[in-house]
Amino acid sequence: MEDRFGLRWSEMEMGPMAKHAKTPALFVHDEGDREASFANIERIAGLWPKAQLMRTKGLGHYRILRNEAVRLAVVRYVARSG
Repeated sequence: MEDRFGLRWSEMEMGPMAKHAKTPALFVHDEGDREASFANIERIAGLWPKAQLMRTKGLGHYRILRNEAVRLAVVRYVARSG
């Protein structure tokens, strides 16, 4: 990232930016995700003023978007937000 885009990892920390977010957000994350920590997403969603967090279990990092309940929740969220 640093070489390609000229951004340091420390500049991409979501926590400080999340506090000032003005748009609503839906975070969908699996508690057993081995690629990205659930605790980190939970922290970011807690800092984001208009965020919702949808917790899944047993979907991991890659199966989450193939899950019908997740897709329906995202569609409903976008429809309400539009």
